[in-house]
Amino acid sequence: MDLGATVCMARDPRCLECPLSEGCQGYQSGDPERYPPRIRWRLLPHYDIAAGVIWRGDQLLISKRHTDDLLGGLWELPGGKRESGETLEECLVREVREELGIEIVVGNLMMSIRHAYTHFRVTLYVFQCRYLSGQPQALDCADWRWVRPNELDDFAFPAADRRILVALQGNGRGKEERMAR
Repeated sequence: MDLGATVCMARDPRCLECPLSEGCQGYQSGDPERYPPRIRWRLLPHYDIAAGVIWRGDQLLISKRHTDDLLGGLWELPGGKRESGETLEECLVREVREELGIEIVVGNLMMSIRHAYTHFRVTLYVFQCRYLSGQPQALDCADWRWVRPNELDDFAFPAADRRILVALQGNGRGKEERMAR
């Protein structure tokens, strides 16, 4: 490590002082600054995710991820990945219907959050929604619950969802965000 820090540096390497220069590919090439070759970082895929703060009176709907999914076993606000050609609102209605079998009305955009995972990035678009009809069922989730905002701390949520919950608990439903019931 000392050799790399003091002699074999990326810029201005001191090859003549190096005891290993005889077997060094960089030195042998005549252009040691090109070694080791720099790794080009690939762009990470990006996904748009629509999530709903679905209200029924003073309670909101949360769903639990399947244990074998990414972030398995954690609770989340219902929603999912936008498909090609879909608006965020259409995505949210479709995802909630597929996950829970209910109908909702999508209201105002509450907030958007950029979040990075190891192998991809997301922008999470969070909408205020109103429950319309249907009995929630765990169709494409492990479980679901109607909860009051002050009960949210009793459930484990991923980091991105936590940021939404902080906004919900801090601001309540806010005049600008409230939908007509």
